[in-house]
Amino acid sequence: MKKFVLVAIGGTGMRVAQSLVALAASGFLSDLCGKDAEYLLEIRLVDLDIVAGSDKIELEEMIRAVNDAIPQLSVIVDEDTADSRWKAKGIDGMMSLQPPIDDRSTINDLVREGYLSEAESLAYHALFAEDDRTMVLRRGCKGRPRIGSLLWAEHFDLDWSNRSGFWQSIFGDIGVDDELRVMFAGSVFGGTGASGTPTLAQKFVRACRKGDIGNTAPFARHVALTLMLPYFDVGQDTDVDSGLFSINSKMALKYYETSEILSEVEFAQFVGDDRRQMEKKDEQGSWKRVRLDRASRADEGQNDPSMPAELMAAIGVCRYFAGDIPKADNVYRKVYVPLKWSSANSERSIAPEEAVPLDRFDYFPVSNGGADAGAVRSVSDYILRLERFCLMLGSYYRTSAAIRMPWKYRPEVFRTVWTKRKELLDMYDSRIDGVGAALAFAESMFRWLEELDHHGMHDLLLIEGDDKHNTPHIQKAVEDAAREGSTRFDLFSIPCSQITTKMNSTRVDPRGATKYFVSSLMECCVLRVQ
Repeated sequence: MKKFVLVAIGGTGMRVAQSLVALAASGFLSDLCGKDAEYLLEIRLVDLDIVAGSDKIELEEMIRAVNDAIPQLSVIVDEDTADSRWKAKGIDGMMSLQPPIDDRSTINDLVREGYLSEAESLAYHALFAEDDRTMVLRRGCKGRPRIGSLLWAEHFDLDWSNRSGFWQSIFGDIGVDDELRVMFAGSVFGGTGASGTPTLAQKFVRACRKGDIGNTAPFARHVALTLMLPYFDVGQDTDVDSGLFSINSKMALKYYETSEILSEVEFAQFVGDDRRQMEKKDEQGSWKRVRLDRASRADEGQNDPSMPAELMAAIGVCRYFAGDIPKADNVYRKVYVPLKWSSANSERSIAPEEAVPLDRFDYFPVSNGGADAGAVRSVSDYILRLERFCLMLGSYYRTSAAIRMPWKYRPEVFRTVWTKRKELLDMYDSRIDGVGAALAFAESMFRWLEELDHHGMHDLLLIEGDDKHNTPHIQKAVEDAAREGSTRFDLFSIPCSQITTKMNSTRVDPRGATKYFVSSLMECCVLRVQ
């Protein structure tokens, strides 16, 4: 058996994990691993941000939505196409490393200076300024890795010997002959990720090799790093000085160059992008700049949008889990920096100073290429099938269910799946008798897609409207078509009429009609290039 574990560290790690969840749900990871692959996928969260509404909370909600929908996403509709169907994968385990902090904790509280020797106290004051020693930790390390390094090293040692703790529980359901792959992901420029990623990865490898809690040495073979270089900016009046991102990154890269950490892991990828200003949709649906300023509410956690760089990192995580480590001259790379490729010449990488719009999915490399390339050659199908599914389930069919019309004029698939009723929308939205769980999944996936669209991938996803060209938001366009009963539009190269025709001919098992409805729609939204 194979087991894949992503240890997501800090806010950036959480958002890389969100992209991994989406790719797994789209079937991307399963197809990379091969049709006969059986594996467990776990995500483990390491963060100091304990405030509600943070990236960690959003990730947990996303995982919950995927797992709740998996029973409806995994029905085999046609035995003849079972091997090539959309293989949605949920998350088999999730756990958080709980730091010993509360709403008022500072490193002064944790270090307890009164217990230090005179020499230790002098070193403590030399390494940590008063602002560091008194900074409240409830919203993370705020771009100060020196604080996180102190906390994570001690906390690893405290937890490692705990049989049911964060680290030992990784080994609980596998044997020494099974394959375990562990990826640590975080930023090199922030606070929590920049401190926790190298510290925890190195301590994990060394502790496994030491083997003081059992035969753990084999589990040190496949450990890797995903390290995010600067790819976004934040405002000026903030506890996080994004102006220091570049110098922090240079110092971190120098550390990686001179330390032993890269020699101790199997693989490391460094991922960055053009630095973009982050925006997040508010409760009214308007895009607002992400604020981490000192005037923001004390109960407001760090909740940033998903970005294209995180998707590229997640693709690399999937490739590592599948054993597809990038090569150069037929030799596996120890350190890998994925580059954007020119759409005109795939052999030429784009110079760093060139701003290239993300208008081709071939900017996201998904295999080594050549004779050993797997079945997956592009990520486009997996991203676009998610978008088609979200639009058909949450916009087109839900709008159709909400329209008041005589039952005989309803789409044939509705009359096949549900009994005659006036309030069809209530049935459709129900988590018990309808597609409520799948709708929550679609909403979560679409939020992720829309944020990618807004931050550079609009030419690929076409979600946001364009006032200059009088183009509506894609959800509104699909809803308007549903109100008119029209199928005369394409969903990214698949005609809506083709999807609805196939759905109207669906014949389902009455005992699990809703599951068949959802799974049939999934299969209709898969583009297979013959």
